[in-house]
Amino acid sequence: MKDNFIILEGKNLDALIQEGMRKLNADKDQIDVQVLENKKSLFGSHVKIKVSLKASKAIDSIEKSIENIYKDSLGSQLIQNKKDIELIYNSDGVYVKLKKILPIEEIKQKVELKRISNVSYEALEIAL
Repeated sequence: MKDNFIILEGKNLDALIQEGMRKLNADKDQIDVQVLENKKSLFGSHVKIKVSLKASKAIDSIEKSIENIYKDSLGSQLIQNKKDIELIYNSDGVYVKLKKILPIEEIKQKVELKRISNVSYEALEIAL
């Protein structure tokens, strides 16, 4: 898996930030920038920065990697049915919305993949 940060050096801070966004495949609001060095002299400037993914982008990256592992080990059935399962996050809990009836095991795998705790599988089975 690729790193969630990159260290860059150069003369132009804005250009380095743009390069970091490109290399991490992230938007400006998905990154944190930390200036490690900022030296100015008669000959120009030298900047060293650390560009890192914010937690939500890093979690998305990890989830995609986990989904790829599931896809490779379980075949395409789970990934194909992924579009049939939607998790809705509300303040009072997480709800499962199905576009069609699926086996409880596939729903459990999706919920476990998202690391949702305190799940009432009994209530889910009754609803099915």
